Amino acid sequence: KQWYQRRVAITVGYSCKLIKQTMEVLILEGEQLDEVKHDITDLRNRISDIKKIAKKQSIEPEFALVATGAVLHFALDESLKEDFLELALECSAVICCRVTPLQKALVVRLVKEQKVDPDDNNITLAIGDGANDVSMIREAHIGVGISKKEKSTDCDSALIPLL
Repeated sequence: KQWYQRRVAITVGYSCKLIKQTMEVLILEGEQLDEVKHDITDLRNRISDIKKIAKKQSIEPEFALVATGAVLHFALDESLKEDFLELALECSAVICCRVTPLQKALVVRLVKEQKVDPDDNNITLAIGDGANDVSMIREAHIGVGISKKEKSTDCDSALIPLL
């Protein structure tokens, strides 16, 4: 089932041009903490190897990372979240599919709190269209709630409601 969810997420990524045809798509996998840790290390090494080869050819490679909520359960663990963040920051696009409302908020918080250097002022934007997006919208610096025909909770929580 997870492979199907990832495939749909990747297809949507291509459709909305978040993922380009020239990007290397990386899949973060694992069903246990140690497996996810190993996969994060492997993917970071793969990125490093590709960058070394590309540099010789004067090419700047781009990467897209895809992870499911099941994998994020481990990647957001206190012992792995910094490694996960470093992997994600190597990528031009990160797609998380089938995630819980809490995981959405934790990913936003992780990016919001990271500081590459002391002068960084990271600004996070979260866009949602349902009640399951409220925690993510509230966690972001800027929250956008998209309202459907029926009034939705995310618009009540958003800094910028789009009706």
